[in-house]
Amino acid sequence: MLPGLNPKDMARLMRQLGIQQEDLSVASVVITLTTGERLVFTQPSLVKIRMQGQEVYQLIGTPEHLPAEEAPLTIRDEDVQTVMEQAGVTAEEARRALEEAEGDLAAAILKLEEQDA
Repeated sequence: MLPGLNPKDMARLMRQLGIQQEDLSVASVVITLTTGERLVFTQPSLVKIRMQGQEVYQLIGTPEHLPAEEAPLTIRDEDVQTVMEQAGVTAEEARRALEEAEGDLAAAILKLEEQDA
């Protein structure tokens, strides 16, 4: 706020400048960071401001920090087939080796070849 300017005058000035402000009623806001960590704001104050064709959101609140969720390991059938062919093992053995190697084909194949040696 500008000193000496009452809220009504401020609102009128913002309208004259083409700035629209809207309070949004939200239960929670979740922000997922690139690290996978999540910030969860419960009952925050959220304001949408429109100016010059752009929308800006102002979020006020205290977040709860949640750790990154680990994505479940997905083993593709093509990977199982590759390990089977390279190591000469069954599909079950290839899948188990891939799971133990966390999906790393080369590590799974090397592990199986070492077991046969």
